[in-house]
Amino acid sequence: MDEDAQKTQFMTLIAEGEKLYNNGEPDKALEFYAQALTLQPANKHALVARSKCYLRIGNVEAALNDANLSLKEDKLFHRGLYQKAEALYQKGDFEMALVNFHRGCKKRPELDEFRLGIEKSKEAIINSLGASEIKFASQGKGKKSDEHRLRMATKKYGGVRNGLTGHPTNAAEERAQKILLGELYQDKEYLERLELDMDLMNARISNKEHVGDLVKSGIDYFESKTEFWRQQKPLYSRKVNTCNTHPASDPITDTFTTIKQMEESGNYQKAAELADEEIKRINRCTAKQLQQAALRVGHDLIHKQALEYELCLAAGKTASQYVDHNPSDEKAADQARIYFEKSVELSKAGIKKIKSTSSGTKTHQDVMKHNHSKALFELGHLYVVTNKLIDAIKVWEDREVLLANNRDELVVLYHDIGRAQLSLNNFEKAREYANLSYNMVVDPVWKMNVMVLLAEIHLASKQIDEAKKVLENCLVIAGEQKDHSAAKAVTDLLERLRVRI
Repeated sequence: MDEDAQKTQFMTLIAEGEKLYNNGEPDKALEFYAQALTLQPANKHALVARSKCYLRIGNVEAALNDANLSLKEDKLFHRGLYQKAEALYQKGDFEMALVNFHRGCKKRPELDEFRLGIEKSKEAIINSLGASEIKFASQGKGKKSDEHRLRMATKKYGGVRNGLTGHPTNAAEERAQKILLGELYQDKEYLERLELDMDLMNARISNKEHVGDLVKSGIDYFESKTEFWRQQKPLYSRKVNTCNTHPASDPITDTFTTIKQMEESGNYQKAAELADEEIKRINRCTAKQLQQAALRVGHDLIHKQALEYELCLAAGKTASQYVDHNPSDEKAADQARIYFEKSVELSKAGIKKIKSTSSGTKTHQDVMKHNHSKALFELGHLYVVTNKLIDAIKVWEDREVLLANNRDELVVLYHDIGRAQLSLNNFEKAREYANLSYNMVVDPVWKMNVMVLLAEIHLASKQIDEAKKVLENCLVIAGEQKDHSAAKAVTDLLERLRVRI
């Protein structure tokens, strides 16, 4: 197989793996990434992609191994650093996760994912040491920073890993374990009482095993479960008022089951029916019942608005996917638009609600802003497909504010606005946004995309020499990247330009 054919096959396998991963099928995606890596074993992007699959299916060690391999040639490869940090976080090694999130943030400070990773790692370290009690008890009394409390907690317990072993040493930790273990705490207490009876502990079950071995094994199990639940559901998120009335079913789990059914159906009308029915069921639940359901399944989405947002977005995407293949279907386009607009309003209301409450953390605000941005992105895409470019530009301009700290996303956004303006023959506006995108772009592939857009704007403005100059520079980048397909596309454009001249 020649080099070009091998590269084409590699990219095809990666694309297929990415599609399966995004569709919620990481097991199948793994097979394609594995095949791709047989062609290019050291490709760092493929290693990161496979690591994400391993992490999704719970194979943390394999995920960590691939993340480390992606950093073998480039220790500061930001995607590899992020994936390594995520794997370490899932493994429970919060300190090293924090270190790698910091490294990534230093390398790419404009990416929100590293800053959010730093916040959640600090929070996990503090909570795993039982320090969440200190965090809330100290409010209003000379507050200490997270960093200071982190240092003090780690120093007190001799490091995070050492702090996770042994029986509760204070009343706060005992209360924490009672909350985390629930009914199982009584079983743990029973085993601890048995542990005090030395005669019983020394009694033999067999030649190799004592009663004490079994008792200690049981206590260790309960302690490991405590730390697992402490990581998954920090204590401060559990302090909610609940009622004795349980919903007939779990509305949170039901919501995501419904979304999966909507995606699998492929029928936008059926998806709308499912979404509307589930929204009615959610609205029949009280806020307390939703809180209670969240505690049972360990999910953060406990507000009605958040669940409704997910359902509306899924219903809109199902209709939008149909419109992608049938752009003239006005009924499907209207349904997609209605649901996307609902999701935009719900996410906007969620941001306002969090800002107006003292409980809204920076992380929660970022999540809601991300949801708002996602809804606007989907609505903008729909307008492009249905050739409503002016509406698309308005939506994208609203989205720009939400992407203030995300350089990569802004590059794409400005490129898309520039292309839309070009299609509307607004050449000056198109050039303005294309230049904004070009001044921010780092990724060489996207740099070529932006340069092609600039060349097209020059051609439309009859600036032939400028267009030729931009395309020649683009060809140089394609050669440096050994991107033969891009080089061929640019060469073809230059040939057509010479004929035109």
